[in-house]
Amino acid sequence: MDTIRSSFFWRGDSDRDKYHMIKWENVCLPKDFGGLGIINTWVMNESLLLKWVWRLLQNSRDDKGVTFSVNNGRSVRFWQDVWILDIPLRLAFLGLYEKAEKKSCLVHECVEEGELKMSFRRTLNTVDMQNWENLLQLVANIRLNEAEDTPKWMFEKSNQYSTKSMYRWMTHRGVVNKRMRRVWDSRLPMRIKVFMWLTFNNRLQTGVELKKRKWKDSHLCGICGCPETTDHILFTCCVARFVWACFTEALAWDRAPRSLNDFLDTWILLGCRDYNLKLFLFASVLWGLWTTRNKRAIEGKFPRSPTDVLFKIHAFLQRWRVRLRNEDQAKLANLEGQVRSWTEEFLLQLRGRPPDEDFL
Repeated sequence: MDTIRSSFFWRGDSDRDKYHMIKWENVCLPKDFGGLGIINTWVMNESLLLKWVWRLLQNSRDDKGVTFSVNNGRSVRFWQDVWILDIPLRLAFLGLYEKAEKKSCLVHECVEEGELKMSFRRTLNTVDMQNWENLLQLVANIRLNEAEDTPKWMFEKSNQYSTKSMYRWMTHRGVVNKRMRRVWDSRLPMRIKVFMWLTFNNRLQTGVELKKRKWKDSHLCGICGCPETTDHILFTCCVARFVWACFTEALAWDRAPRSLNDFLDTWILLGCRDYNLKLFLFASVLWGLWTTRNKRAIEGKFPRSPTDVLFKIHAFLQRWRVRLRNEDQAKLANLEGQVRSWTEEFLLQLRGRPPDEDFL
C-alpha cells in the first residue's frame, strides 16, 4: 500500500518513473516534525491495534505512555511500572533495583501503610542507603484501598488512549521543526509549501541530487558550469546573484545572502518582526528562481533579460497577495513599490547600453 502511495505522490498519474527525493517514512512524519503529515499506514495500524490492547487492559503496562493510579496495588508492578514518578522506579533507583531479591513484585507486596517490605541479595552501600531513605520518603504517604488499579494515558490530558497521540509518539523524532511549522501555518499556496519543504530538506531535483540517484545527464549548471546544488540555483548562480543584488539595492540591505542558511540566520530569524510577510516574500523569490531554472534546464527557454525574473516574482506576489492579511498586504505593496521603482530606474539607465562581455 505505501509503495503505491509513494509512487503516486512523486509521479502523479504519469506512467513514467520519477525520482523519490525523500524517504517515505520522512514524508509521513507529522508536519511539525518535518514531514508532510501523510498517514503512515504501518504506524497507524500499530496505533489502532494498541487501542484494542488498551481497551482489554492486557499487557497495557508494557506500552509506552501508560501510567497507573494505584488503589489496591494488585496489578501494578513496583519496579517496572510508572505509578509514583514519571519514570519506573527501576530507572530512578537503579542500584536498589539491581540488588532487589524480587524484581517483579507488585505494589501490594511491597507497600503496607506507607512502609516498605523488601529484601536485597547484597548489603547496601552508603549510596544505596541514601537512595533507600529517599525511596522510603517517596512511598511514605501511599495508602492502599480495595478499589482496582486504573491505567492512565500520559499523552492525553483526559488520560484516555487516543490513536492520534500514539501515532505522534511513534513518529516523533525528538525535535519539533519550528521552521516547517511556520511554513505550514503560513498563507502560501500548498504547492509552494511543499516546494519550501523540499528546499529546507535540500531535496530539490538539482543536478547534484539527481546524480546521486544515477541520473545520466550532467550535474553541472548549464550557465556557469558549477555543480548544480540548491544553494547554487537559489543563491550563487549568476541569475540568482543578479536577483538578490537587485533586492539588496532596492531594499537597502547591507549585503546579498550567500546561501539558504545564511538567509535564514540573518534575514528571517525565527520570531523576528513581520516573519510571515518575510517568509511570503522569500518563498516567492525562491519559486521565481526555481521555475526560471526549470524553464531553462527542461524546456530550453532562457529569459530574454535578467529583469524578466524580477517581473515573474512580481507576478507571483500579485497573484498570491490576496492570501495575506490586509496589514501585510499594505506592507508588501510598499516593498514591491521600492523594488519596482528601483527596477524602472535600472532599466532606464541600462537602455541603449550594450551588455558587458563578462556579464555571464
